[in-house]
Amino acid sequence: MNTKEMIRKNMKPYTKIKPDTPNTDIWGWPDGTLKDCEGVVLKVKASALATVGKVHMQFSCGDVEGLHSDMKEELDTPFVFLGDTAMRNYGLAVNLSVKHGSIDESNIQALGKKVMADEDNLCQSFASESKDYAIMVFEGVVDGEDNKGEPVKMLDFRVGAHENKMLIAFSHVEPAIKTDAMNYPELRGEWLMAWIASRYMTDEVVE
Repeated sequence: MNTKEMIRKNMKPYTKIKPDTPNTDIWGWPDGTLKDCEGVVLKVKASALATVGKVHMQFSCGDVEGLHSDMKEELDTPFVFLGDTAMRNYGLAVNLSVKHGSIDESNIQALGKKVMADEDNLCQSFASESKDYAIMVFEGVVDGEDNKGEPVKMLDFRVGAHENKMLIAFSHVEPAIKTDAMNYPELRGEWLMAWIASRYMTDEVVE
């Protein structure tokens, strides 16, 4: 089984949830504002990892318009849980949060401090002049346990350098939720990262 198949097999199945009021304007971008990247690139804000234990990621590729189109066709919502639209002119932005004071937060902060300690790990944001980001390289899928000790599948990323490992558990996460407060359903960040990895970050890239 290749990596793409492994991710897709272990993702919870996605069923489109209709919005209360469909809005085609949420998918539009002014002509000439999209910025394609050379290749597939995932970045994380290392300073946020180190200070507040928050994972803010930026994803770009060689066809941002196609990426947004894929999201519309397959998922039918651009919104992420506890955030806003994931779509950006450079691609997608995804935020993951962990419980304050938890072991996960401590581990994320320790990783961020390690990455920030070496300037060679750092690069510039897609969205600004800020140079406190680091490249995330996807290594594959590994076995792990959630906070309850239950087995889960995890996306294995390396941040800035190969020894800086970040694991994102995805197999136990529901794809999206729909609340009365939101017109559209909101995608769960861990599930969306698995979707991104399966489509764009394996050797079996979808054209």
